[in-house]
Amino acid sequence: MKTLLRLFLLVTLCGLPLACNQPNRTVLKTPLLTPDNSQIQAINGRDFEVVLPSLGAGAQYQWVLQGGYDESLIQFSEEKEAPSEYPAQAPLGYAPNRIFVFKTLAVGLTDLVFTQEPIGDQPAVTTQRSFSVQVLPSQTTIPTTIP
Repeated sequence: MKTLLRLFLLVTLCGLPLACNQPNRTVLKTPLLTPDNSQIQAINGRDFEVVLPSLGAGAQYQWVLQGGYDESLIQFSEEKEAPSEYPAQAPLGYAPNRIFVFKTLAVGLTDLVFTQEPIGDQPAVTTQRSFSVQVLPSQTTIPTTIP
C-alpha cells in the first residue's frame, strides 16, 4: 500500500506544472548573445545583428554605439528588443536583450565598440563590448561551425 501511495505521489507531483515562470528552452526563439571580442563575418549587401545583454528592467544605463567605425563599410540601422525568453508572461524585473542591426555597404574590416552609459545622473561605468566586423564579397559563403 505504501508503494502505491508513493507511486501516486510521484506521478502526481511530476505531472504538476512548475510554480516558477521559466523560459521554455525547447521553443526559445531569442537570438544568442554576440560574444564579446568576437569577429563577425557579414556578407556585403546583407544586414547583420549584434546582440547585447539586457541591462535589466528600469535600468539606469543603456548600450551606446561608439563612433569610430568605418561608416563607408557598415551603417547602423536600428536598435530593438530581442524576443522575450518567456513565452507567456515575463517575471517582474525582466527585460529582453538588445539587438543592434547594421547594413553592410562595402567589403572591408572595421571595429564596433559599445559602452554602457548612464541615463540621467548615474555614475559612469567602464563596461564595454568590442567586435571586429569583416564584410565579405556577396558571392562568399560563410562557413558554419557547430560548437
